Amino acid sequence: MEAERQEEIGRKLDGFLADGERFVAECHDARVDVQPIEDTKLRPLSDEDPELYGHLAAVSEILSDAGSNFVLFPMMTVAIVCLIIQMKWIDTIGGIDIEEVRSFWVYGIALGVCFFLSGHVALWVEGLAYRRYRDELVRHIRDAGFTRWHLLARISQDEDLSNIADKLKTDWREWSESGFDR
Repeated sequence: MEAERQEEIGRKLDGFLADGERFVAECHDARVDVQPIEDTKLRPLSDEDPELYGHLAAVSEILSDAGSNFVLFPMMTVAIVCLIIQMKWIDTIGGIDIEEVRSFWVYGIALGVCFFLSGHVALWVEGLAYRRYRDELVRHIRDAGFTRWHLLARISQDEDLSNIADKLKTDWREWSESGFDR
């Protein structure tokens, strides 16, 4: 809200409110509703701005899909290779005796390293996907009248938007006072 608009509303309410009183005023269809702030709750973003929420949910799902594919496939591949080695199928098929690596410790280390590396690749791929949609997201968020900080406060506890919230939290590009770059 513009500072001038806030000052105008403040002048109109000057002398009317008792010290410490806080209300929420909302105007719909030329009708003003006033409630004590304790009785109000923010509506979920999905109710307040379904278009923005839908866009955020779609991009969040794209980020989730982009990263998860890079963890599952390598992990399954390493697990299958470990199984082939353990079952001595590689000895039969390739004629290679690799008795030294038939150990659950080796398999555990291989799976752990694969998980660690594929997790980092997944985060990198999610970052690429986020960068692809970032400008469009910023435009939709601005059009809805939100700042970066207000939007993060609204979506930080929403599990469906957790991927996009994480990316917005860690986007270290230049930000303006409104929360987005100029």
